[in-house]
Amino acid sequence: EGDHIEEISEVLAHVESSELMPLLMVLETLQQSPSVTIGAVRPYLQGQFRRLMDSVETSRGKAHQDRQEILRMQQELVSLRTEAQVFQNTKCSMCCLALEVPA
Repeated sequence: EGDHIEEISEVLAHVESSELMPLLMVLETLQQSPSVTIGAVRPYLQGQFRRLMDSVETSRGKAHQDRQEILRMQQELVSLRTEAQVFQNTKCSMCCLALEVPA
């Protein structure tokens, strides 16, 4: 049975490193074999759990950054709507022609 556990661990390590199957599919496949124990797949499950937790933390960080950017943009919109803006360019940045003050 020790070889059996080693083989399962080796296959799971390959599945994990190559991202061949999603976690749910791996669990469904393993569930079909009554001889597979939790002990045999524990390192794989722990690795997948750590990976999911890292993904959640990354997503939370990105969501926080996005909320900060949204707040900054909302403040900028309020400023653009309520405060006078001074434009000092005398030439168009695209064609370099002189800009004229609107009538």
